[in-house]
Amino acid sequence: ISFAAPDAAHVNLYWSGNQTILRGWGRPEGVSRHARPEGKLRKVTLHAFPVRFLHSNAYHQFYQRTPPQQVWIENMENFRSALFPIHRLIGRDTTIPRVRVALIDDGVDLLNLDMYNNTVQVTGISYYPPNGLIEQPWHQSTNGHGTVMANMIVRLNPWVSLDVMKIHDSIDYSSRSKTRTIYADSAAKAIEDAIIRKADIISMSWTIRKLVGFNANSDVGISEEHKRSPELVAMRKLHAAIEKAKSNSILMFCSAADDIKQLGRESLPFSAAPDCIFRIGAALSMGQRDPTSEDVKTISYFFPGNQVADARNPRSSKPVEYHDGSSVSTALAAGLASLIIHCANVATMHDNDQKLTNLASQLRKHRNMCIAFDNINEKEYADKKFLHVWRMFGDATTRINIVKGKDEKISKLKDLVTALCHKLED
Repeated sequence: ISFAAPDAAHVNLYWSGNQTILRGWGRPEGVSRHARPEGKLRKVTLHAFPVRFLHSNAYHQFYQRTPPQQVWIENMENFRSALFPIHRLIGRDTTIPRVRVALIDDGVDLLNLDMYNNTVQVTGISYYPPNGLIEQPWHQSTNGHGTVMANMIVRLNPWVSLDVMKIHDSIDYSSRSKTRTIYADSAAKAIEDAIIRKADIISMSWTIRKLVGFNANSDVGISEEHKRSPELVAMRKLHAAIEKAKSNSILMFCSAADDIKQLGRESLPFSAAPDCIFRIGAALSMGQRDPTSEDVKTISYFFPGNQVADARNPRSSKPVEYHDGSSVSTALAAGLASLIIHCANVATMHDNDQKLTNLASQLRKHRNMCIAFDNINEKEYADKKFLHVWRMFGDATTRINIVKGKDEKISKLKDLVTALCHKLED
């Protein structure tokens, strides 16, 4: 500005979301140094995000071809936005218990985690072995996978307490499509620590193919050498850890394999507790089941998992990325479960007539969360495994936004919780 237009009286600044640029403009040696009494600058107008017309025509055409944001995601983001005023009205006088979600993955890059104005609480631990003298901390993602999963969870419920459990994994790029390997020993340790940390939910967006002939409770047909193999020992530790999480009534979510040839009974963690783990498959943008999802009978529910866009993050200068696969679906499912429990916590804390007492604890049972998920759907929808959130959550968003006072908004939230918890089992 000093060089090109030293006599400018009015400057228009166009901001596309890069925080570094914004801070640069705001520094004393930035734009403000032109706004001196002896200077000619009298007005600065900041335009946030209206910059599409500045792009080339080729970029504009590309922008038009990118997949539209999914209706499912939009409805849940709108509901999240409706909850923020409720929390502001409640203030700090009432402490709402946070739902603790253990994310067992390859770590989370904190700089790329959406914090929603510091609403999210996050901590973690790493089980990834050091590379020589170089540590592998939980707050650095090995391949970026865990960061995406974390953002999907907090996208639905930013009031979560997120425990990042970084496990040992590796990527094989030699095949036609890259293959991810999860090391069972570190996964077992992560699950055991999630139990110690009193996690309400464990999110595992991965699968481990069982060893041929593996039986957690029998050594029949296994050689003495094989019994002592690190792989078999680690797999049994993982199986035992999952059983322990089941006995502690922790809600567990795992992803289906995006491989039509693989069966649910052939993979961990699902096969260790098939009656107590939500196995999540990917759905296309309009709710259809992804044809690559295998063994649909063992899949509990289908969540968005095809061309799911990143949430808009004003702290990030990176272009929006789109993500595929049941791993994304699993994180969204865990996020939705945590959101339902959180809503029950909010409603219970302001339940003067005690009608909603114990709902949050009841929702921590696998069967009851199934009931809550099923209550989301309307009878006319044929596919009961895809949750049509726009009816129940969409209507609740409208009702909460219409009223203004704290009690009125909480009353509308109670109506939603009551509908979600219809016919829960004791």
